[in-house]
Amino acid sequence: MAQKVTIGGEIIKQKGVEAIKDLQENRTMVLQKLTQNAPSKPEVVEGLKTVEDVFDHYKPSADVKFTDKEGGSVGEELKFNSLADFSLNGLTENSQFLQNLQTQSEVFQQILKELKGNNRLKKILAEPTGRKPS
Repeated sequence: MAQKVTIGGEIIKQKGVEAIKDLQENRTMVLQKLTQNAPSKPEVVEGLKTVEDVFDHYKPSADVKFTDKEGGSVGEELKFNSLADFSLNGLTENSQFLQNLQTQSEVFQQILKELKGNNRLKKILAEPTGRKPS
């Protein structure tokens, strides 16, 4: 079994086989409650053997508020059914607001690509008379 050594040379003793890997030192973990409601009393749940079992039992969700381009507030409930739902793609798939933003971004990227490749438009805009509205 390989020993871990810290930067200062201190040896970290392993405590048997660990099921969860340590985070690398150059990584950050962000933790947050998965539900807004605190449980009324602690409960002991037995028989949860996989991550999927935990998601099925607790059905985590979060009420979030997004700000639209006019400064208004848009509320949505995001439901989490797997660890993949916490990724950028998972969050986008579960949110109508984020899907709309992604669609707008894709349209703007396509327009930008078309404008960059339009040599005739570039030539017109390069001339001082080409910029004046008719």
